[in-house]
Amino acid sequence: MKKTLRVFIFLSLAILLTACDFLKVIPPITRPKVELDTYEATTEYEERVMEVTEALSKYNFIVTNGTSKYASATIIDKTRKDNFSHVYTFVTTSELVSKPSDVQNLKIDYPLKLKTFNVDSYVIGTLDNVMFLRIVTTEDLELPTFEKESYYEAIKGQTVLSVGTPYSQPRYSNYINEGIISDYSKTDGIQVKLTSDIASNYGNGGSGVYDLNNQLIGIITARGAITSSFGTEYASEGTTIITTMNAIFQSYAKLDDNDFVKTNTFEEKESITISNILGHIKTYESQSLYEQKVIETTEDIQNHAVVINYTTGIRTGVIYKKETLPSNNHMYYVVSSNFEIDNSIVKNAKIEANGKQYTIQDYVIYKLYNIIVYRFKTEDILNITELKTSSTEGIEIVQGQTVLSLGTPLNTQKDANYVSKGILSKHNVLSNQSLWSHDVAVNPSMYGAPLFNLNGEWIGINFSKVNNLKTSVNDSNFYAEGLTYAVSANVLGPVLNSLTDFDFLNLDIFLPNIKNDVVDFNHETYIPYESPIDHEKAIIGVLSDVYGATVAVSASSSHGSGVIYKKEAREDGGFYYYVATNYHVIDNAVSILGVASSITIFLGNEMGTIEAIGYTGEKTYDIASLKITTRHELDVLDIKENREIKQGQTIISLGSPYDYTLMFNHASVGVVSLDSYDYDDITNLTYMQDSSINPGNSGGPSYNLKGELIGLNVAKLTSSRGYYNEEIPALGLGYTLNMHVIGPKLNNYLLYNSVEIKPRLGITVQNIETFKVLNTGKDIPEDATEGVVVIDVDINRGAFGYLHEYDLITHIDGTKIVNIDSLGLLPPFKWDQVAKVTVVRNVNGEFITMEVMVHVTWSD
Repeated sequence: MKKTLRVFIFLSLAILLTACDFLKVIPPITRPKVELDTYEATTEYEERVMEVTEALSKYNFIVTNGTSKYASATIIDKTRKDNFSHVYTFVTTSELVSKPSDVQNLKIDYPLKLKTFNVDSYVIGTLDNVMFLRIVTTEDLELPTFEKESYYEAIKGQTVLSVGTPYSQPRYSNYINEGIISDYSKTDGIQVKLTSDIASNYGNGGSGVYDLNNQLIGIITARGAITSSFGTEYASEGTTIITTMNAIFQSYAKLDDNDFVKTNTFEEKESITISNILGHIKTYESQSLYEQKVIETTEDIQNHAVVINYTTGIRTGVIYKKETLPSNNHMYYVVSSNFEIDNSIVKNAKIEANGKQYTIQDYVIYKLYNIIVYRFKTEDILNITELKTSSTEGIEIVQGQTVLSLGTPLNTQKDANYVSKGILSKHNVLSNQSLWSHDVAVNPSMYGAPLFNLNGEWIGINFSKVNNLKTSVNDSNFYAEGLTYAVSANVLGPVLNSLTDFDFLNLDIFLPNIKNDVVDFNHETYIPYESPIDHEKAIIGVLSDVYGATVAVSASSSHGSGVIYKKEAREDGGFYYYVATNYHVIDNAVSILGVASSITIFLGNEMGTIEAIGYTGEKTYDIASLKITTRHELDVLDIKENREIKQGQTIISLGSPYDYTLMFNHASVGVVSLDSYDYDDITNLTYMQDSSINPGNSGGPSYNLKGELIGLNVAKLTSSRGYYNEEIPALGLGYTLNMHVIGPKLNNYLLYNSVEIKPRLGITVQNIETFKVLNTGKDIPEDATEGVVVIDVDINRGAFGYLHEYDLITHIDGTKIVNIDSLGLLPPFKWDQVAKVTVVRNVNGEFITMEVMVHVTWSD
């Protein structure tokens, strides 16, 4: 069953405000159909991806077996049957067939031409997880190109694109994903299996995988679903298995017509051994400068990570220091993440590098900085990764820069040379910049893995990832994607340099060795990051330009994201601003018995929060416009109503997933996977993309590489059922509201009055009698009989920091306050009003009467 997630997350806020229903006051707009402005690629890499993507829809087919099961398929051969028809051979995953009845109703759908073909015959068993199918038809179908005369040699770091039907065919057919080659395995010197960090889902089995020269290099035959580490289950990211055309075509070439079995019979063939019978290998040659740089850096950083093998799980580490000892021995220092690691499991840990295993001598856990350091001795010469940072010199960490991670993706893998790619999503998760975050595909066994920029500089290690998130749709947990914390090299350098022999504790001493000392570092200079490639420069530039206009939206029990898209001048010199977001982000705040609670806009830690003074929108399109006012100048991004959305173009998503203070304006990059999708029965309302979005991203903007606002993220698919009815976490299946559909509506809202949100001071009060019954009464004068007692102050309101808990309010703007009923007789507050509140306050045991000036709205 389809599980669509509205991407926002719970927060606990009190309901304070009132509002009325407004949906019927916005008339429908009548807008003539306009020609869309053609989108031209901004960088040579984006252009290359878009060119290859444009051709891939011709090669995507869907296989069904008469049940709810389906897979993708790729055509690999065409032969003449007679004067009118051809025999076409397809390759797909054999997961689709597990019993005789599965082969009897096999059909192949061709979404591009809306055609369906009956499968004539098949072969399974010759190659692991691979099935060949044949159809006979008069249709002229086009074959992709692939190496037949030599073996194709993929390179780690090269870009790959997959085309398939990841979910609920046929609406998701021709879905594009982008990733890189992460690792490979060989048989007799030729590549048989590739591993990629590309997102794949249930229906992607059989999807064709292509390089940027538009060559078919293999099909997806498996992916990790759930991985377990130290007793906790995680969604497996970046573990897509590709069976190469080297293996597929060799296996197919050994078959003849008699090997193909009619679909009225179930038969499995014996497996075929893959061997190097051609003797010639052709290595991939990149035509893209950005891809070349990723490949080059990937090669440079190989063998710069080690495996740390615990009895209950795997972690990755990096050797950062070597000391030469007598008798040709060396002492090596390894740093890793201390997440879930304590003294009880380090005793039997081993370091594995270059195919050897080493015994740990001693260790120290530096809990304050989220790391563990091991030492071991050996005569072997091992790679050292240079850490350029110190207590006085740091390295520049830039949002949007490319990040490469080494590591071991699975608990069963003993090689730490798996590489995955993403971007640096947020450079300052914590105020001291000790942690940053990224969207690289990471699994728990990669905690502690080194992270590098495109210049090959070591910029951090993986600490941990956000695993489970809660959604209000069905109040259930699901797996997050692309939310990993990294310990910054700017902390690693000073901390690691501060360690001495006295800090380490021998493993034979069964005592916890935890260090929490604060290390002083004041970076006087930073090694600047100069991006070497235009594609990376474009991403960094867009994020720098749009950051200030992207906000978080908090409403009732949920939070989402938004973007400031309009500015109007006030008569007094201030401004009104309008924030676009999803309607479901504010739904709880505006629909409970006609009462609206506080809707606040978070502008970042420096600017703080500001309250919405009005709102409007439409549930049908899941869009809302929030009105705010301030005297400050804020960044504004114009809506690009008429920009074309093209499949394969780069997409940059910005929002505040998980926790909007920690992850404010967390970025993720992907490609447009489907350029049009009929969402909630509205034609072309959304497009789909494979960047990582999570709860809290709802209403967050998506930008193209020109920095144009082209959509609002609205939802994602969270899971599907596999071939054996197992639940599989969904990856890279995000919906974005199309700006050339919703843009005219958002701009149209500006012509009509927003529903006003009633201003309040933001305090909760009690009558004196009630307060004395529930409390000791010592916080107010014993003889007090008139007034109201403050028992809570809303952090998001103007009273916060001015009125205190247990203040006794006696007057507001000169009006005497006898009890709570007196508050109802006050004139309505106005936004930006400054109220004069007279209070009696306990100051060091003495009750003092004072006047406090309180802004009714956010103080600016």
